[in-house]
Amino acid sequence: MPPRVTVLLLAYHDAPFLGEAIESVLAQTYTDFALVVDDASTGASLAVVERYRDRRLRLIVNPVNVGTGGSHNRGLAATTSEYVVQLDGNDIGFPDRIARQVQFLDEHPEVAVVGSQATIVDVHGRTIGEMWRPTTDLGIRWCDMFQSPLVHSNTALRRAPPNQSILCGELA
Repeated sequence: MPPRVTVLLLAYHDAPFLGEAIESVLAQTYTDFALVVDDASTGASLAVVERYRDRRLRLIVNPVNVGTGGSHNRGLAATTSEYVVQLDGNDIGFPDRIARQVQFLDEHPEVAVVGSQATIVDVHGRTIGEMWRPTTDLGIRWCDMFQSPLVHSNTALRRAPPNQSILCGELA
């Protein structure tokens, strides 16, 4: 039986940060997930991924860099889990992130995607800012007119039923 959650960890030349990103996923309190790492990284980034020997880790290497949207679509095509959690190769998640997002989606079947706020840190791990997104319906609708109301790397989404598809794109 496939895991309930797939974590799509999209990495492209993120070697200095990728180990911490992977470890933040492997240390989650919610453990019924598969971790998919993707996006044509070579050299040092690929070597970081190959150090991990966890049965939940699956590496997909694009033959060429296709960007976040293309990599996300490829990752979606490679999984059948109920939920998909996104994380970028230079980000980390709090240990209860997946558990909290899965619980919210389980309790709110009408919701397709859930996000969270973000703390911005520098390369030394020092907090240098916060990324706040609205949490009310009106706030989300207002924000959506000007920018994404979601922090991409903090989202969890409900997969589309088999007869539907979800495709991601990037704005130029």
